[in-house]
Amino acid sequence: MSAIRSSAAARPGGIVAPRACAAIAAALAMTTAACDVIAPPEPAPEPPPRGYYVSQPFDDIRILADVVVLAPEVAFAVGSGGSVLVFDGTSWSREESGVTADLEGVAGFVTNEGTPELLAVGALGTVIHRGAAGTWEVVASGVTEHLFGAWLRNATDGFIVGEHGTVLRWSGTAVAPQLTQTRQLVVGADGTNNYFAIAQSLKAVAETDGQMFAVGASGAIYCYDANGDPNGFPAAVLTCDNTAGNTCPAPGGANSWQLDASGTTRNLAGLSVGGGTFAPTTDGVLLERVSGPCPAPRDDAGRFTQDNWSDEFRVPTPAFLHDVWRDSGQTFAVGLSSDLYQ
Repeated sequence: MSAIRSSAAARPGGIVAPRACAAIAAALAMTTAACDVIAPPEPAPEPPPRGYYVSQPFDDIRILADVVVLAPEVAFAVGSGGSVLVFDGTSWSREESGVTADLEGVAGFVTNEGTPELLAVGALGTVIHRGAAGTWEVVASGVTEHLFGAWLRNATDGFIVGEHGTVLRWSGTAVAPQLTQTRQLVVGADGTNNYFAIAQSLKAVAETDGQMFAVGASGAIYCYDANGDPNGFPAAVLTCDNTAGNTCPAPGGANSWQLDASGTTRNLAGLSVGGGTFAPTTDGVLLERVSGPCPAPRDDAGRFTQDNWSDEFRVPTPAFLHDVWRDSGQTFAVGLSSDLYQ
């Protein structure tokens, strides 16, 4: 009889005994309660991503060539077609530069009043300045060479470097060539010291340990001799006529740029003064300044007696190293093709 009742209870439309209904109801209640207990919790929110973000805020900007970060919420980037971008801590926006030439370098600082002070340089002698007014103004440079690097010491002093040994000095309102202050020593066959204008294109300029350095093609590293002036880098002028190779007095007696001993003929692409003084090359070598004052000492024949720079850091394969930074004992170098070396 029980088998028949079970069969009847299981058949669709069959008669179900009251006791069976109670058991089914209890089972359903237990199932519902169990579901309430083991239901998974709400998923935790995703943590914010870390690392680099790929962003192209403006599609029409072909190249961004340089960036300077002045504060956590103040940064500027420059690039092709006179592009100037400013970062406010959240997003990038454009600023009108007043020029259409490609911009290659930017430098700046935040004044005591909290306003950014900047210089940007680029193709065909382009120089633009951003002061307290917050707008960019074109500065007549007096040269047509491409300008690659700038360093702003304060609101009234800075340096700009470029093609063919071009060195310009910023005064706060204008720039002037340092033609009479740029000399490289060439020792003649008779032992005389001759000084000629810098021939190499200079790619970057920066100040470190009270000295100004400029680097460029063929291993060229120059330092500016401040002649011990406690006020920094006065704009003294050498009186020297080196036309047709005439002998000039040694430039060390006045403020001038002097050739340092780099120990290499590799082309130098940049200059970094973070955590040390470094000059990356275009073929995967990183020069590090390891010795004292510039320039390196010479013997009586004018030859360097020591190298002021070390080339121990080399990446596994030749690569164009563009910039470098050293922090907490680690060295980071970045190059073309998105390469990063540590």
